[in-house]
Amino acid sequence: MKSPSFLRIGGVPYTNGMPLMECLPDVLPNAKIVNAIPSALNKSLAAGDLDVALLSSVVLLNNPDYQYIPNIGIISDGTVRSVGLFTRKEIHQIETVALDESSLASIMMARILFTEYWNQAPRFIGFPPSCEGGLSNADAVVTIGDKTFTMYNGTARRIDLGQIWKEFTSLPFVYALWVTRPGIDPLELEPSFSEAKRLGLQNVDRIAEKCQTQFPSLPSGFFMEYLTQNLSYDLGERETKGMELFFSKARDYTKLKYALS
Repeated sequence: MKSPSFLRIGGVPYTNGMPLMECLPDVLPNAKIVNAIPSALNKSLAAGDLDVALLSSVVLLNNPDYQYIPNIGIISDGTVRSVGLFTRKEIHQIETVALDESSLASIMMARILFTEYWNQAPRFIGFPPSCEGGLSNADAVVTIGDKTFTMYNGTARRIDLGQIWKEFTSLPFVYALWVTRPGIDPLELEPSFSEAKRLGLQNVDRIAEKCQTQFPSLPSGFFMEYLTQNLSYDLGERETKGMELFFSKARDYTKLKYALS
């Protein structure tokens, strides 16, 4: 087992991961930390270039050798703000949906909700996370991450998929976990990563202030509310139950294009 101090860690360039990542260098000063979108991190972990990465929870379905660090996740129990469906049409009129390919969990959640909550069967197409032209090519677009806060602001109807998931299941949704490659024991990493989480949440006001300066158009206090009310980071019994329900549904979709590619 590699010493936690010298881990190769993959993080995400999104605000939602900052409470988990901001204090990792303090706890693990010799670790190598790189940031990339979750789908890219998944490829790096599979190639053995990383030891642990903050990945979309759904990668566990296709990778039985992967494990995850317990008690930690990126979770919403209702409105999440950073996973949005944008459309200028009514749900029953949507025939094509462009999916932001940077998050496998959000792609899968959107597919499940269209099929099982809205009883619709649109055609799904992918678009890279750097592209903002989704609505020019499809009737609706699903985006994740910080760009969701301001994308299509006022020009399209915005539906919060975290809130819809809660209405559908009455359970939280687990977007991401610290996933370990084979040969890395997640239980040995849990104390260090839990300490980084504790310190991050202890300094969440500073993190929120830093984020606020990058989005001056958003109202004061937006990120404090986002990080403390829209998101949670403790993976407990109820959150695990929500994740298991998601996995049970997601297994039926794993062969669909853009579902897990």
